[in-house]
Amino acid sequence: MAGAPEHVGCRGPTRDKHQGFRPAWRPERRRPPACATILHGAGLADRVAGRNLLAVNQSSLRNLDDARGPLDEMLRVLDRLPFVSGVKRDVLSLRELLYHRRAPRIAAFGLPGSGRTSLATALLGKGALPDGIEMGRWVRVDAAGSLVDWLEVPLGPGAEMRDHVRNAADEMRPDVAILVCAPRDLDGALAGAAAEIREHLGWLESPDVAFAVLTHADAIPPTTAGPPYPDGKGHAIDLTRERLERVLREANVEIHAVRAVSTRDGHGIPDLSEALLEKLPERARVEAARALVHARRGRREVANRIVHSSSTLALTVGMAPVPFSDAFVIAPLQVTMVSAIAHLAGRPWDKKTVAEWMASMGVVGGAGMGLRWTARQLLKFVPGAGTLVSAGIAGAGTVTIGQSAIAYFLRHEPKQITAG
Repeated sequence: MAGAPEHVGCRGPTRDKHQGFRPAWRPERRRPPACATILHGAGLADRVAGRNLLAVNQSSLRNLDDARGPLDEMLRVLDRLPFVSGVKRDVLSLRELLYHRRAPRIAAFGLPGSGRTSLATALLGKGALPDGIEMGRWVRVDAAGSLVDWLEVPLGPGAEMRDHVRNAADEMRPDVAILVCAPRDLDGALAGAAAEIREHLGWLESPDVAFAVLTHADAIPPTTAGPPYPDGKGHAIDLTRERLERVLREANVEIHAVRAVSTRDGHGIPDLSEALLEKLPERARVEAARALVHARRGRREVANRIVHSSSTLALTVGMAPVPFSDAFVIAPLQVTMVSAIAHLAGRPWDKKTVAEWMASMGVVGGAGMGLRWTARQLLKFVPGAGTLVSAGIAGAGTVTIGQSAIAYFLRHEPKQITAG
């Protein structure tokens, strides 16, 4: 039709009875900036913020598995961008801690009566190990809602565990190993099993993840003294521990550290829990931090690492200059962060938990979260410096939310659990 406007990039003009001629389809939209492409284009919001995010699950982190693909996509984008090595490191850390998480694998070796099962109970809590577990085979343990793979191996004549241990190691290589020794084992029985011990520990990646644990520290004279032990009993325990170190050294058994514990009164159990958690691979630390009920410091360290990585990612996403483009990324990221901290504390990520945590922040805290989000979006309308300020608010806000979750969920730590 004469006088009809020409539309570039359209199949042809079509008529609209109200507006005259219009293009048959809209021109292609301009490509978003690289910073927005990293997360927004990867679809992190759509995958993390699913409708079942607040549903009651057996594991409060089950829904986080949906974000594994977007994080991999993010890493591929970061590989092509300069000056983002720190961000990439935080993405890798968050991916290992949360999305590639797995149960820790702990192997316990010891002579009959050394206290292997009692040690597991002291570390993981009462009722963690099922009755009548099969020796020399991996057992999946539900410890306080967190899964642990436990391998228990008896030593000494008649045990005949060589083939069982080899098959178990072929199935899953232990992350850490514990050689459990009672004071009575130092009189010769332990040295007699040295070749067997060396063979079993040879399946480890490194001797740095092998511990020797002297049990029954409460039975070392004077037996009437309870924790905290007086200096005399503490000195006697140190002498017995040094004797165990000497026996292992003479038997050419490589051990990272020797610790003394009592499963009756809890002596040394918290320190052993912290040491085990520190030696575990990163992808096993979230489940282990929850399962090892006495690893209080380690739990907080894992939680702080999650908050640090999440805040760095929020800062990066906040650099996107498009208003409202990060709203669908930072909020799910913060939900992921808080749900992970709740999981560390053994809390289900359900509506009740969310309501209690929000109530703990109070009206001022909740309003502050909303005001920070509004200010962040408005600042993006200011070219240049507005984006930088918006990114700073995103990072600081994520840190504030994470620290409030740590203060709420990890403030009530469990009391010491003993074998009884």
